[in-house]
Amino acid sequence: MIQKKLNGIKIYILLLICVLMISSCSSGSKYIKYNYFNGVHYYNDSLKIYATFFADTEYSNVNKKINKKVLKKIGFDKMLVYGRAVSDIEEYNISLFYKIENNESKSDFIEGGLVLNDTINKYVIYKKNKNKKSIYLYLKSLTNSNQTILEDGESIINSISFDGSLKNELSYSKIFNTYKDENNFLYVKNKFDEAPIKKSKKNDWMKFQFLTTILSKDPTYQGYNDLIEKFESPKKKYFDKKIDSLFENKEILTNENDFLNELKSISKDEKVIMLNETHWHPKHRILALKLLSTLKKSGFNYLAVEALGQKKDSLLNINKFPIKSTGYYTREPYFALFLREALKLNYKIISYDNFDTQNREKTQAKNIKAIIDKDSKAKIFVYAGIDHILEKDLKKKRMAEYFQDLTGINPLTIDQVEIVSNSSNEITFVKSSLFKNFKKVNSNVDFFLINNLKPQLKSIYKEEELNKFNLNNIKLEKYKNQELLVSFYFKEEYLRYQSRSIPFLNKIIKSNNVKFHLPSGSYQIVIKDNNNNLIISEQIKI
Repeated sequence: MIQKKLNGIKIYILLLICVLMISSCSSGSKYIKYNYFNGVHYYNDSLKIYATFFADTEYSNVNKKINKKVLKKIGFDKMLVYGRAVSDIEEYNISLFYKIENNESKSDFIEGGLVLNDTINKYVIYKKNKNKKSIYLYLKSLTNSNQTILEDGESIINSISFDGSLKNELSYSKIFNTYKDENNFLYVKNKFDEAPIKKSKKNDWMKFQFLTTILSKDPTYQGYNDLIEKFESPKKKYFDKKIDSLFENKEILTNENDFLNELKSISKDEKVIMLNETHWHPKHRILALKLLSTLKKSGFNYLAVEALGQKKDSLLNINKFPIKSTGYYTREPYFALFLREALKLNYKIISYDNFDTQNREKTQAKNIKAIIDKDSKAKIFVYAGIDHILEKDLKKKRMAEYFQDLTGINPLTIDQVEIVSNSSNEITFVKSSLFKNFKKVNSNVDFFLINNLKPQLKSIYKEEELNKFNLNNIKLEKYKNQELLVSFYFKEEYLRYQSRSIPFLNKIIKSNNVKFHLPSGSYQIVIKDNNNNLIISEQIKI
């Protein structure tokens, strides 16, 4: 049950779909299957109805008796929603009904008005209609007077809209913003998949970006990999035809050790190194983690991270691990491991991004420059998003170019986003000059890195550091063939921050008796289903 504050009152509400037969009240299942809740917002795609309630929603079967006198007042028996709201001062039941009015019906009700205020039985009925469509709202007080249900009822009924207005009410960005703090990304995935949003190129692109970012929290999940492969396949085909001949060039490095040795050599004389990432690729964070030790030996002592929330570096540097408030992308487990490793190696982590500015690129550059202004001996590893590290861009001036203009320092730039390939090499390190004549490739960086690392713990830990853990719990038996989300948290972090902590590992499973390979330690294991029901939460030691 989710808490929300409204008009100074803490409100809790549990909205339940009425899917069973109700005494003197049919379920209205013809329309119920089109119900969709996005947090406080209710949609029915079949009826083209939209409404706003007072808190987030959860779903369950119900079998509640509705007063026959109430039904008589409403004059029909189609229930769409049943729920219960609880505040510090009030508690009430809430129901939403739908009716198609016939031509002979006589109605003195004003659209969007109060139908009945029964102070003896403590319930109110509101109605809103358009043409033949009518929505009835029933609120039944379980505690005090009718004052709260009168106010809440008026707010809910006024929020209801019909027909064409619905298409403007729901979007993938609204769904993302509603559930961006939800830990159970399997539940959020279902919210995206079930959303009654019209297919279009724009909507499909938005859905792809949000879904891949959400699902990247388990990069072994087949649904995630299918999305990535579909998106990258055309680019891979293009580059695979072009770069085969390049592998004959002796300057190309195709071995991780050779690459790290080369980086060690070239980084000694560098003041600033910039590496980029795509926000839905955990393998990019694994590569960044692999650079930390080598760069530390070359004197690098600052890690400037774009994905950190504005001014969210202080607590991170104190705690030595990230939490949810550290940033959004940093909630992905491999990003969190990257930050933990940097702190373990005594990097000082700096937040440098700022969206509240007219020129974000220039502000980023100024914030990185400020590190050098305060510490002339600073050597900075900058971890940025996609195009910010371009030293020249015809479309707009980027952070890296601004930084060079402001400081006179030419940063060493490594792009691991632009070139994708089906190469069997986990890492391919290439001078950008070899791509100068490639169409649609901005070669205004120093190096390209083709990253085919597998996003798994074995890419970070040595085999002897990982221990087998067999997940075999009788509670999971009844969930056979259902997708469940398993999250492992570091025990100490979880005890301190609970749901605000970042999982060490996520895995979507579909059966009991699943094998994991984890480092020795104490963990909190949390398992939930795709309806966000908690199945298991317990401590384990490996």
